[in-house]
Amino acid sequence: MPDPYFEPGNNQDAAPAIEGIEFIELATNQPEATDRILRQLGFSPRAQHRSKNVTLYSQGSINLVVNLTQDSFAAGFADLHGTSVCALALTTPNASSAYQNLLTRGAWETQTSAGAMELNIPAVESIGGSQIYLIDRYGDGISIYDIDFKPVDEPSPESPILGALSGLTLTLAPERKAPWRDYFSQLFGFGLTNTEQLIINEHTTINLESAEGSSLEDECISALIFTTPDLELTTARLQKQGLSLKPTADASKLEVVLPADELSVRVFISR
Repeated sequence: MPDPYFEPGNNQDAAPAIEGIEFIELATNQPEATDRILRQLGFSPRAQHRSKNVTLYSQGSINLVVNLTQDSFAAGFADLHGTSVCALALTTPNASSAYQNLLTRGAWETQTSAGAMELNIPAVESIGGSQIYLIDRYGDGISIYDIDFKPVDEPSPESPILGALSGLTLTLAPERKAPWRDYFSQLFGFGLTNTEQLIINEHTTINLESAEGSSLEDECISALIFTTPDLELTTARLQKQGLSLKPTADASKLEVVLPADELSVRVFISR
């Protein structure tokens, strides 16, 4: 575990260009429950990793990777935190250059593994011991999924239930909100709308949330926020899938009611 407070390096280079989130990785030791919940939310398996027990679930533009690989970083993460977000992948034009830039400017190095003929994906450590991957194979060209995954022969739903991933929420100890804000804004160049929200791009934000009494051990990616153009229709479709939703303080956002013992991350749907 690195020093809990971010110390910027001496390198004064500009932050690397980060274009967005390619995928969210879930660590789990409850594969059946995780598969059921993702299918209820409208995701379907699209591809299987060529050498690891990793499955890509997709829906529209949203990609979630479920990692069940034994004796892996994800397995250890699931043992500690249950089914939870253990990593996110950020897109950047040059992953190697971005990685070196981040290290010289104060990021914390971490290790990843790659098999023969697979992409070597660099990563840095993030909140709660999670990881941030740097991906430069995405978009209309040859993607990471073309290289490291093989398609799963399973029909996709007729239309997505969810529109896009619009945000993540980080739960932090109150005194650590400023250091983590600096970590993301100074290292990655994310913009700030206020002291509690960072902007990855025009579509995606990171929300900083703290609670009195929370500690270093409580820090995590605690929520995923998805958008939909029609909240009422999406509510009806999710209810048909066996899920219920509850109101939040924000009238334009609902929380999906999910078993806390099966999924440690909360899920919100917003307009």
